[in-house]
Amino acid sequence: MPFYLAITLTEHSEWLASEGRVDDAEPMLAEARATFERLEAKPWLERVEAAVGRPHTERRTEVPA
Repeated sequence: MPFYLAITLTEHSEWLASEGRVDDAEPMLAEARATFERLEAKPWLERVEAAVGRPHTERRTEVPA
């Protein structure tokens, strides 16, 4: 069930980011990203990257306006 766990991690991370808790979301996004990469789930990888509004290489500690 790794795919469904990764979906749950992504959705929870999105909620955390919307609450301004990007630092709390990052570890879950990293785990979800690793799973989606392994499964080659490109649409979900795109959603992970959009979770806090920019690619993970450009993440800051606050939520974008």
